[in-house]
Amino acid sequence: MKGDQGPADIKLTEGVILLNSTTIPCFQIEQTGPIRKVRSADHYVIQPRSETLIDVFVDRLKNDDHNSPQDYLIEPCPQFEDTFPLVMAACLVEIGENVTNKVRLMDPFDQEVKLNQDAVIGIAEKLYTDPSTLFSQEDSEESQTFNSVRRIKLTGSQPIRWQTNEGIIRSLAKKGTADGGKSGVVPTHVQSLYEDAANNLPIAD
Repeated sequence: MKGDQGPADIKLTEGVILLNSTTIPCFQIEQTGPIRKVRSADHYVIQPRSETLIDVFVDRLKNDDHNSPQDYLIEPCPQFEDTFPLVMAACLVEIGENVTNKVRLMDPFDQEVKLNQDAVIGIAEKLYTDPSTLFSQEDSEESQTFNSVRRIKLTGSQPIRWQTNEGIIRSLAKKGTADGGKSGVVPTHVQSLYEDAANNLPIAD
């Protein structure tokens, strides 16, 4: 680090940096804990367009208490996302007594992916509060759609109803003539043009 008046003077005992006759305070940020890496427990071949569960090892430390529950959140690491064309779901695991844990991987592409043993695929972070359940089940109103596999219903939310181009045109004509285009289907800046064009015309036109 160098300024107009020369290099900076770092005074570790005082916790400051002197740069251009200016005192800059320094604060040490303490690391919350060691990073636990998550490694593949075996060699795996993830088939194209498939989803599978694999066994993983979570790094252990000498001061770990194996007699008490230890909840950890496993998430993919940047190295995994840059190396493998896979998607890994974040999951909650308990590493107190289990030697290995399960994580879910998905291959959304047309080529199989090989995952070697001991490959680092994620990191595990300890939870210091009890996890809570947001919803007890997925949206029951969309049980007939494929999207409901990973969808939950929030309070007051309405499911999206998709329409074909013909259905959108019919809806536009119906709402435009019924309320003069004030329903929001017709953009605001062309409402007057729509009203003038629709006067004295049948719905089909």
